[in-house]
Amino acid sequence: MSELMKAPRIKHWIHVLRDGKMVFDKETNEAIDKVFEQIHLIAPCGDDERRDIWLKAERGTAEDYDDYEYLKEEEIVDSYEDFLRMWQEEYPDEVNWFHLVTLERDDYRAIFLGRELIYQSRVYEKHEVYEYGLKELFVWMESAVKNCVEELRNETYNSDVKNNLAFRQRTGTISRKDYWELFPDIKESYLADISDEEIQLFVRNIEDQKDGEPVGSYLADMTAGKFYEYCAIGYKANQYENLEGLTAKEQYYKKADGRDEGLAELNIDSVEEFEAWYHDRHRGGGHPWEVCRGGNSTHIDLYVRYNENGFFLSVRGKAWTRSVEAIKFYNALRAEGVAVYLHDAKGITDRLLGRDRLGIVPEHVIPSYCEAWFPGMDILDFMNLPYEQDEYELMLPKITWLEEQEQKLLKKI
Repeated sequence: MSELMKAPRIKHWIHVLRDGKMVFDKETNEAIDKVFEQIHLIAPCGDDERRDIWLKAERGTAEDYDDYEYLKEEEIVDSYEDFLRMWQEEYPDEVNWFHLVTLERDDYRAIFLGRELIYQSRVYEKHEVYEYGLKELFVWMESAVKNCVEELRNETYNSDVKNNLAFRQRTGTISRKDYWELFPDIKESYLADISDEEIQLFVRNIEDQKDGEPVGSYLADMTAGKFYEYCAIGYKANQYENLEGLTAKEQYYKKADGRDEGLAELNIDSVEEFEAWYHDRHRGGGHPWEVCRGGNSTHIDLYVRYNENGFFLSVRGKAWTRSVEAIKFYNALRAEGVAVYLHDAKGITDRLLGRDRLGIVPEHVIPSYCEAWFPGMDILDFMNLPYEQDEYELMLPKITWLEEQEQKLLKKI
């Protein structure tokens, strides 16, 4: 293990360099070249000459963590005991692991450390050269990579990662059933707005949905007015507030995203105007089907679709925070008899019944859009291990950890 730098200093530099927009001086660039010389001894494990290894650093002493006198003067801590507690909470492990990824393509090189981009050979914005001791990070990195190369040569690196990598840096899964048994208040919160009768109805409805096909009667024609009415049916099922006395169209514009691509301008009863608008390939840039506005992954869509059988509806809303609303939308439209399809039906059903698994991603990885971390698995929800130590310790025995990718040398050395 490299003893040149301690973990708090390394984290400091990661914070300074995040986004990879710094321009470095000659000495620092020479140190970076030496890092790549060492990393080239390890076999690539992905596209763009990707190398992916774990570096280790000691946490050091409390004095390596921060300046007690300064923190006390700034009233961040009240006593040395507070200072020690803060240090141990942030650095509970004597050894800290830092994920290193390097990429190379043509004349482009990049380094990611601790899941942050800290260096790239092309900087597209003008910056002054950074000359404030940064070289030390890459000197440490070269030494740490050398250690990994030596461990790979001795065939100890992969077993060390397998047996000793910190849990907060690992990827794994936990069954929702186990998770809910550990934290019943989370289950209670999720199911607070849906009754057992609604759940049973939904499960029966989903059993009818086969092979990605909608269930119900297709529509020979569609109008803007019909679309608004179907939205209003879903709004009513969810008992949204402040919609009383509003027309279906007014309800839509109160709840929806609003970027409707000209939908509002259509005669609500005109089949011809809706179909001309619907098939207009030049419209775009809006969200007419976002009927319950939210973020990129936290809204509900009600799409109008068309195939050889006619028009039908499809509901999308798999987010943990919105799926109960999507379920109610779907149940209500099924009750109307109109042809309707629910996206992600299996995942939503398994979540509702507590029979799926949650994906656990390493700290510093935002637990969203993490499907690629779990190849071949249908995971809807992602999380980091909890910060609270008691919750963390409760979860550990229930987690199934994914194997870390094994690394090897490019050739025997």
